[in-house]
Amino acid sequence: MRAILLLLCFLLTGHATAAGGAVSERIYKQLTRVHELMDEERYGQALERLKGMRPSKKRSYEQALVGQTFGYLYAAQEQYPQAIEAFAQSLALKALPESATRNTLYALAQLQVTEADYTAAIGSLEQWFKLEKTPPPQAHALAGMTYAQAKQYPQAIDHLQKAIASTGDRVETWYRQLLAVYSDAGDYQAAARLLAEMTKRFPERKTYWLQLSSVYRTLKNDAKSLAVLELAYQRGLLTDEQELVELIHYYLYMDMPHKAGKLLEQALQDGVVSSTGKHWRLLSDAWLRAKEMQRAIKALKRASELAQDAGLYLRLAQLASQIDGWSEALHAVDAALRIGGLEQPGNARILKGMAHYQRQEYSAAKASFEQAVDDEPVREQAQKWLDYLASETVLAESSPME
Repeated sequence: MRAILLLLCFLLTGHATAAGGAVSERIYKQLTRVHELMDEERYGQALERLKGMRPSKKRSYEQALVGQTFGYLYAAQEQYPQAIEAFAQSLALKALPESATRNTLYALAQLQVTEADYTAAIGSLEQWFKLEKTPPPQAHALAGMTYAQAKQYPQAIDHLQKAIASTGDRVETWYRQLLAVYSDAGDYQAAARLLAEMTKRFPERKTYWLQLSSVYRTLKNDAKSLAVLELAYQRGLLTDEQELVELIHYYLYMDMPHKAGKLLEQALQDGVVSSTGKHWRLLSDAWLRAKEMQRAIKALKRASELAQDAGLYLRLAQLASQIDGWSEALHAVDAALRIGGLEQPGNARILKGMAHYQRQEYSAAKASFEQAVDDEPVREQAQKWLDYLASETVLAESSPME
């Protein structure tokens, strides 16, 4: 801002020379000296000289030039309210030529934006656009941002689109500003279209891929949302644990457990996803949904060992029992009971009794069922097992298989 204002200020010296007949020699020399002092950043001296000038009240052009110079001087010192007042007074005289008026209006608008007076800035910019036949893209970008701050979204969109369209350079900031306007306006279809373009223009920017996926999800288009995440992963952009876990959960949500399992298994192997009980449990769930029982059990065993959670060990025992892995089931249920804290330990004792029974360890099975009888929720089930053992007369102790 400061550099722009100083540049415009220095241009006035040439203008004052060209308009020699409209500016007295005394005022011209004084303004020239003020500009020199500003060029040397001797602002205090420049301000004193400027305050000492006495332009003729009959010469509105002189008054306008002095007021304009006050504006640039205050702006150079970041005294923006004073600069705004000076520019406004200079413009109110309607004495500046069109080119100087345009420059002053634009500088005024910039200052008003800096001071968050967006309504006033819009008024200045609208006057400026009426005078400027070929506005540069930067001006459209400034106007777009100003209208956006004033929540005048259609005008903001129009100017930002013009800014983007009128330059061959990929000005990323303007794309982000337009995206913010679409979001604030609740136009998610337009946001999706823009983000799709942004992922093509700035393919290395991970955030745009994630935002595009999020917008598609908001639009309830899960297929496109997932496809965007997949493409970002294939491009090597999804490297954070949270991002990968989100993709895995999305696979499960979309009923793609094989993809979820393969991705998580590889991520755990590579160390990209931390080896925790929670993540191994997630892997077990993925393989279970994919009907990969052996892989599900293997993952759940690792989860149980890491978490030392009784519930996980009991779940492991239940899965192992479904494929007649009674030795592993017995080991897991023993771990669950040893750790303790089960909501219904009777279920674990029933399962333990069943494991002993399948291993032909009948006395141990009977002992487990007798313990389970003391647990009200499973008392009836435990008694049925005891009755069955008695009716089969299999109470003789058999040799352990261990």
